[in-house]
Amino acid sequence: MNHSSSKINDLNSMDISLKEIMYFITVVENGSITKAAQKLFIAQPYLTKVIQGIENRIGVQLFERKGKSLFLTQAGTVFYHQMSQAVGTISEGINLTKSTGNMSETVLNTAVSYDLDPVKLSSHIHSVQELMKCSNVQCMNFHDILDRIDMGLLDCAVVFRDYVGFFPDCHSIEISKIQTKAIVSDMHRFALQETISSSDLHNERICFYIERNIENKLLQSSLTNYCKEINVDPAEAHIADNYLSALYYVTRENAVVIGNEYSLIPNNSRIVSIPISDSSQTLFLIYSKKLPQYKADIIRNIFYSVNV
Repeated sequence: MNHSSSKINDLNSMDISLKEIMYFITVVENGSITKAAQKLFIAQPYLTKVIQGIENRIGVQLFERKGKSLFLTQAGTVFYHQMSQAVGTISEGINLTKSTGNMSETVLNTAVSYDLDPVKLSSHIHSVQELMKCSNVQCMNFHDILDRIDMGLLDCAVVFRDYVGFFPDCHSIEISKIQTKAIVSDMHRFALQETISSSDLHNERICFYIERNIENKLLQSSLTNYCKEINVDPAEAHIADNYLSALYYVTRENAVVIGNEYSLIPNNSRIVSIPISDSSQTLFLIYSKKLPQYKADIIRNIFYSVNV
């Protein structure tokens, strides 16, 4: 039997209800059974019977009378403080549950690493789309993520595997791993290469093949940052949201189309697919070990439901 079950059984054996505990607290805080009964709109004899019933079931005296005054015994003082704390916790839990259930806006502050290029973002977004629905999502660099999680300003973040070790006070959940590839025409200078690297993309005409809908601000931040890394003007980069558009940029514009390994499967003899060697990374979601339990449960439940 676990500790929680033992506590529940203790309460069951004493058969003390939350209402009775509230009656007891009201008596203490009013210093009189008469005043407490008036405040609770119940008969004084009934309230006296309730208090006596609690004492009988616990097996200790909670109050003693001195003239017309009512005082807590030492055991009664302990019981009062413990029950007040328990009721406060229950009340806070109910209010938190209600506010979370009624919340129309975000409940989780989530960051996506700037290092996550738009293709990886589009490839993995389905894994975290349920998380995104209940999140305020921002793109930020690794150091800002590190600082803000440490300060409690961020609840969770999507980062590469290599970064996970920098967050010892965080739990981590593996999202997925997808290889980024490029497709080019058979006349392109890359066509005979087995692999290329991100640095090879400098000054190339670039088109991102992004199938999934992503919140525009998040996509633009990721797109701009990645273009800077490969020395491409973001204003010159194109986005294709279907395969025919991607083929157009390859065959007519002699562009390098960048996408994930599942979307870029050539079905045309004039098209060549090439892995980008330094682009394969496993993504993780990290969240603080100091996160309130209800937020941690929201995150875990989202990913269990996605991966079941």
